[in-house]
Amino acid sequence: MLAMDISVCQPPLMPASCGPPQQQRWLDEVLEINALSALSGDDQQLLAAIIAGSSHLHRMVRLFADDVPDILTGQAEKILSHAQKNWREAARSAPSDAGLAAAVRQFRNRCHFTIALAELSGQMNISEACIQLSRCAEYGVREVADYLYRGGANPLSESANKGRWVILGLGKLGAGELNYSSDIDLIILHEFAPNTDPNSDPDRDAQSAEKQGQNFNGLARRLAKILSEDTTDGFGWRVDFRLRPDPAATPLSLSFPAAVSYYESTARSWERAAFIRARPVAGDIALGEQFLNAISAFIWRRSFDYTVIDDLQIWLRHLPATDDYLGFDVKLGQFGIRHIELLVHILQLLGGGRHRELRTPNTATALACLATLGWLEPDQARALERHYFHWREIEHRLQYLRDTQTHKLPRDHTALADFAAFCGMQNANALIATLQKLQEASCAAAHHPIFDQMVERAQNRLSATPELLASAADHELSLEWLASLGFARPHDMRDIIDGWSSGRSPATRGERARHYLFRLLPELITHLAEAGDPDAAFARFADLVAALPAGAQAFSLLCQHPQLANLITDILVKAPALTNTIGRRTDVLDILLEPGFFTPLEGQKELARTCPQMRADEPVELYLDRLKRWTHEARFRANVHMLQKITPYQEVLPHLSQIAEQVVQAVCAVAIQDFQARYGQIAGSSLHILALGRLGAQTMTARSDIDLLFIYNGEPESSSDGPRSLGLSAYYIRLTQLIISWLTVASREGSLYEVDTRLRPDGKSGPAATHLHRLVGYYADEAWPWEHIAMAKARLIASSNSDADTAVEKNVSDIKNNLPSASEMTADIIKMRDKLASETASGNPAGLGLKKRAGGLLDIEFLAILNRASSASLSDDEISTAASAPLELLKDCQKQRPDPTLQACIDAAAKLEEVHAYSQLCLPRYTEAADLKTPSPPYLALAEITGYTDLNALLSAIGACCKRIEDSLLELLKTR
Repeated sequence: MLAMDISVCQPPLMPASCGPPQQQRWLDEVLEINALSALSGDDQQLLAAIIAGSSHLHRMVRLFADDVPDILTGQAEKILSHAQKNWREAARSAPSDAGLAAAVRQFRNRCHFTIALAELSGQMNISEACIQLSRCAEYGVREVADYLYRGGANPLSESANKGRWVILGLGKLGAGELNYSSDIDLIILHEFAPNTDPNSDPDRDAQSAEKQGQNFNGLARRLAKILSEDTTDGFGWRVDFRLRPDPAATPLSLSFPAAVSYYESTARSWERAAFIRARPVAGDIALGEQFLNAISAFIWRRSFDYTVIDDLQIWLRHLPATDDYLGFDVKLGQFGIRHIELLVHILQLLGGGRHRELRTPNTATALACLATLGWLEPDQARALERHYFHWREIEHRLQYLRDTQTHKLPRDHTALADFAAFCGMQNANALIATLQKLQEASCAAAHHPIFDQMVERAQNRLSATPELLASAADHELSLEWLASLGFARPHDMRDIIDGWSSGRSPATRGERARHYLFRLLPELITHLAEAGDPDAAFARFADLVAALPAGAQAFSLLCQHPQLANLITDILVKAPALTNTIGRRTDVLDILLEPGFFTPLEGQKELARTCPQMRADEPVELYLDRLKRWTHEARFRANVHMLQKITPYQEVLPHLSQIAEQVVQAVCAVAIQDFQARYGQIAGSSLHILALGRLGAQTMTARSDIDLLFIYNGEPESSSDGPRSLGLSAYYIRLTQLIISWLTVASREGSLYEVDTRLRPDGKSGPAATHLHRLVGYYADEAWPWEHIAMAKARLIASSNSDADTAVEKNVSDIKNNLPSASEMTADIIKMRDKLASETASGNPAGLGLKKRAGGLLDIEFLAILNRASSASLSDDEISTAASAPLELLKDCQKQRPDPTLQACIDAAAKLEEVHAYSQLCLPRYTEAADLKTPSPPYLALAEITGYTDLNALLSAIGACCKRIEDSLLELLKTR
């Protein structure tokens, strides 16, 4: 015999009277009601104390005053029976859904008031009250379901049903232990009417089944609305359908075969515990019993399955109480309601496969069975039952106050004292003493070797609440946790997570994938909560999961390497551009594990060595896919280095440019080889590729395209010597088109780069490739000044004949050195700036607008070209070989002619270049302009990564830099 002190003083918790002046006021109100004036003095005192403590019961007393004398004289059963009879008649003659909704609220309110007053006055104990509340709800659901099934107010209408449907009650309703303000957990199943026609059309049968399914789902929605919708009469019962499989994706009413298949194959372990308390409560009861029998093997295992202990660990919140018990949760708190229920459920699941008598939904009945079978000592089982219902009694009094589904004690001392009086105690200290004694007794009675280990684990992980999200077993629990982390949309997150646990997306269809994901998820969610906008960060992760074709490999990789999971969350929070890369190409995660990933970035020679070369007899498509994989991985690595500040951005931008340059060279070489095999060669001719823009300046960012200019040279009358001969211009135009196509074409590996060739002579109207003589003549006689500005960043990066490079480079150098006159350039710059100003004034620029805004990146180019043009101390050779990035040109000018104002511009330009580089990682491609009132997460991430306390500080710094550059440029334009 287990020795313990299991005695708990448990007198009826009748509301205590308040002070004399207040008590008289409440007594006067009671006496105003004719039906109550004849009550005994004690009953009047009790009613005065009840309406003083509960605004809800205060209203109910006035509504159902005629029932009060009978309730207080022990005739509650008669009133409940009368209410049920009236409800049944009203339901069967309801003129409409709205009429039925009004009747069900009248029925619920009357029954609940009768039960509450009977229990508070000692005419009914708490166990009987729970049973009666459950019966009341069951009657309510049953009549509404029957009304709907027979066609509502018009049973002969086409909506009358021929199939079968059943409503299963789970949770407290299924157990017959409903609390006063509880919602009701329902699962609805339907079975289609059988088709007995041997000659039926399968397509028509499928359409009929779909129509029946839609009809039953419509009935389920109407059921929920009739029962749950708030009206002027209040509500009936809040309906919760979330215990059905994958509630975010599945219909409210499930087909019988689909439900059986789910529980036989993909159901989660915690759902076993949910079905302990399942029973059919409305509709076709036989169908419900058939379903529970069909999934019996899922719920009740023949062998002792101790995995259930780990599976249900998440349900044991075990929240500690403060010394004053303010806000203590009687359901989830230490040794409270959940503690006792969970002990019973675990023992039921362990033994129910072998002992059918344990398969009862009711807690009290289960405790008695466990004692009979020797799983608990008889005295222990009786003590647990007593303590369980004592907790439930306190729970009911909390819910009597305002008819709200709460389990938490008041959070301030005055309210706690008032609640103590409502429980019949002198003051809050008396209530606290009762709660302490009840906790101690519950703890002593709940000792069990299996359960004690769970309690110990729960106590050790009180600070590690992220584990709560690893299970969908308790929605309320996980919603609380997500909200506590700062997520604003926990319900939406819970729906997405439920979808993952149900295998709704390709990445989570496998059991192994789900296992790894839910090991990873709690810590990852905690990290995402630290983002500027946690909900947006989670949404990015959800997009990533949705984009994965399969998840086991990626999730297991992150589980085995937590540091990678932290890096991924950093990317999700700070770098949408990289998030998209991971979503499209999950194999880039593999390179994170390579020893050299975090080592210094390679130089150009090493890139050339590692860049894939085309193998003999390898199809071009396969080679291009290999080249794409290499490119994506190299760019991803460089961008991660910049994001994590492993490598300074000043070194990452040239590295990204060198990757692009290597790719252009590789594609050019393969395209030339392929082209020559078909069309032959043209003696004495050559193709050359100039890089302009950011590739030319070697300042490519995470999202830069590549600006290319294709130049060819040779005798105009010459032709190729291949089987299909082409003239010089046609030959090189087609070759250029082939190179551009291979650089831009998308395959399963994505594409290499976006290519921009609009900077060629004559722009879009000009040919894809330009003869060198035409290029020289164009820039000598026709080019606009702005085209000279663009040409300042030109670099030769690839050619078909390196022997001809010197001549091409000499011509390009001449073009770069022979700038238009100062007045022409000044006039053109002013004109361009005016045009940009009018464009930006007409609407908010997207993102930061760093390129076109006054003092922005284009103004830096203008400032650089004007300073270069005025640097007489630079020789032609020095100019042509100088780095072509605007910032580097400004630095060269500063070296030749030191100037504090110019140095200030260089510092400002460097800061803008840094912000721009990181903005290409942090800001989505088509982001809105910054909003200081409600800054978006990408802007907050950009501010943080660039070293500013907030977005306002970043924007102020950008404004100051732009003003410095604009002022210097305007001053220079005045002097030209």
